Amino acid sequence: MVGKKKDVHSAAVFIVSGLGAGLLNYLFQVVAGKNLSAESYANFNGWLANLSILLAAGGFLQYASNFWPARLRNIRLALVVTNLAYLAAVIYWLQEPSDLSAGRAGALIVFTTVFGWLSGQIQVRLAFGALAVAGFTLALFKLGIALLPIGNVDNLDRYSFALFGAYLPALWFSTYFLWSAQEVAKIQSRPTWLAPAVLSLATVAFPQFDIIILSHTQPDAEFAEFVRATLFSRALYFLIFILAQWLLPRQIHGNTRKLEPYIPHLLGAALVISGAITLVSPLLSLHLLGWSEAPAQMTVLTSSLQMALMATLFIFVQDYAAKGRERVALVLVSLICLEGILQFIGGFSMHTYLNLAVGIQSVILAMLWWRGRKVSSPLLKSS
Repeated sequence: MVGKKKDVHSAAVFIVSGLGAGLLNYLFQVVAGKNLSAESYANFNGWLANLSILLAAGGFLQYASNFWPARLRNIRLALVVTNLAYLAAVIYWLQEPSDLSAGRAGALIVFTTVFGWLSGQIQVRLAFGALAVAGFTLALFKLGIALLPIGNVDNLDRYSFALFGAYLPALWFSTYFLWSAQEVAKIQSRPTWLAPAVLSLATVAFPQFDIIILSHTQPDAEFAEFVRATLFSRALYFLIFILAQWLLPRQIHGNTRKLEPYIPHLLGAALVISGAITLVSPLLSLHLLGWSEAPAQMTVLTSSLQMALMATLFIFVQDYAAKGRERVALVLVSLICLEGILQFIGGFSMHTYLNLAVGIQSVILAMLWWRGRKVSSPLLKSS
């Protein structure tokens, strides 16, 4: 009973803190969407979406840390090198004249990768409070840089630097925590490198997949409408993603039961929340964001539902990869990629593509539920 109460408390603290960080990240997108032109905002998110494939390296190292935790002396050496290199990179960034240059993209990729590894070292120690503080600090300073009352608020350079500069205080906090952290035993099972590879690919690709596909297949006007609609649907995705991060170490150590029986509950919640997001989207678009025209509610509904289904599938990808079924996880990721292949072949409209994606993902989840529908509860095993 004590173990269950501890799990519930840990989950509550991590989810609430994660929601706070998610809200700040969301507000960053709101500020950017409000101050940048529709074209600049679409270009900014398109740049991030294409860059996200390379950012998979950070997710790979974070997940790998959960399977193969590093020794404390190696962590301390990495902390010293990372802090010195980061300060040098900040100086370089401020001297680089271009907003979205290749050099800045490279710096962002390198330090996102290193920070992902450090986050994994915190996560594998089940220090979800520290992990939440690091994430919250990162999100807070990112928004803070975007809101600084200096310079032009419609300058892309402000928002690109916010993505990079916010890592400094988060890095300092991670250094403080990990310097005196405890050693952690390696897990008993022997996973392959395919497990963190699949998880990192899904982490960066799933929330950006539609933006990448539609940026290359849709007219500018339709793509801009979709990007604005996803400003609402992303909130739902990252809510589920926070829960997945809390579950991961427990899944690796075999402390969770079958997830398939819970699919109807997850889908029901996704439908209700998607409907709520759709209802409030015009009010938020016109009054909070100050847009002259709100995205079509059908676009918001289908994009929200599609994001919710994709986030649910991510939990299953994570569960299979964590429990030694990496190939099944890879098959699920491949099926999601099938949407993009069909879009490039068929050249569908935005709405047709979203409906197709919702249909494919619903069929996948229905098949998973049918194969594992026998209930095995509770979700977490007893400690």
